[in-house]
Amino acid sequence: MKKIFGTHNQRGSSLIQVLIVTGVVAIVGASLGTMIVNTVKESRSVAAKSDFNSLVNTIQATLNNTSNCLKAFGGAGAVQLGAYPLPLSLDIGGKKIEPGKYGNALSISKLELTGALPGEGTRQWLARMNLTVNRGNNAGMAVGGAELSKVFDVLITVDESNKIIGCASQNINFWVTTDVISNVAYLAGSVGIGLKTSENVTASLDVKGEFKSNLFRERSDARLKQNVREIASPLERVLKLHGVRYNWKKDFYNRDADQLGLLAQEVEKVFPEAVRTDPVTGTKTVAYENLLAPMVEAIKERQKIIQRQQDEIEEIKRQLVE
Repeated sequence: MKKIFGTHNQRGSSLIQVLIVTGVVAIVGASLGTMIVNTVKESRSVAAKSDFNSLVNTIQATLNNTSNCLKAFGGAGAVQLGAYPLPLSLDIGGKKIEPGKYGNALSISKLELTGALPGEGTRQWLARMNLTVNRGNNAGMAVGGAELSKVFDVLITVDESNKIIGCASQNINFWVTTDVISNVAYLAGSVGIGLKTSENVTASLDVKGEFKSNLFRERSDARLKQNVREIASPLERVLKLHGVRYNWKKDFYNRDADQLGLLAQEVEKVFPEAVRTDPVTGTKTVAYENLLAPMVEAIKERQKIIQRQQDEIEEIKRQLVE
C-alpha cells in the first residue's frame, strides 16, 4: 500500500495526484459546460425580450399616430366598444397582429381591451389594451418568468352606438413579468403598491396592504364645490348600514387579523355615492370618508328627536305638578 500511495512512480506522479487532477479537469469541464448552456439560455432569453420589445414598439408607434391608430382598429365604425374583455386583431402596416404565434420565440396569448375609464371629452374613453406574450419556460429559456405583458392606454372616441371613430395612444409602459408582486408599479400616470403586475392600477394611488400616515387631509374647500344640498333621510339610511367583523381571503390579502367594516354591496343600496365598481374586475370599493357626512347628520337628527322627547317629558311633568 505504501508503494502505491506513498511513493512516486517513474513518471513522477502518485495515483492520488492523478485522481485529483482528473477530478479537477472533470469539474472544470462541467463548469464550462454549464456556463455555455447558461449563456445560450440567456442569449435566447434576451432575444425573446428583444423580439417582444420590438413588437411593443411597433404597436406603440402605430397607436401614437392618430390616423394609423384608427386604421389599426379597422377604420371608423369597424369596432364597437362593448363588454370587456374585447378581443382585438390589430392591423399593423397591413399585417394582422392577433393572438397566436409571433416570430420565432413568442406566442401572443392575449391582445384585448380590458377596461375603459371616462375621458375628458364627450363620448371619450381611456381604453386599456392588454398584450400578453409567452416566451417559453423550458430548457431553452432562462429563468425569469414565461410571460411578458404590456398595457397600452388608448384615448378612444366613440359615436352614439359606441363604435370607435377616433383613437390615439397616450402612454408608454415598459414590459414586466406577470403575476409577480411588485413593490411599486407605474401605469398610465398612476402608482400601484403591493399589486401583482397582472392587476390593473385602478386609482391614482392603488395600495394593497396597510397604509400608514401621521396625517391625512382631503380637499374640502367650499370654493371647490357646487350644487351643495342637504342629505335626505340621513338617520333612516344610516340605520340600514350593517357593520360586520370579517377576515380577508388569503388569495387576496394574506393577513389573519380580524377586520371591522362594511360590505360594499350593502352600502351601495343605501349610499351608492360612496361605492365605486371597477369596470374591469367588477370589484367594489367603499369611500368610507363619504359616510362621515350622513353620520354627522344622523346624529344631529337623532339629537333633535331626543330633545323633542325630553321637552315632551318636561311638559308632562309640569302638568302633573299643576
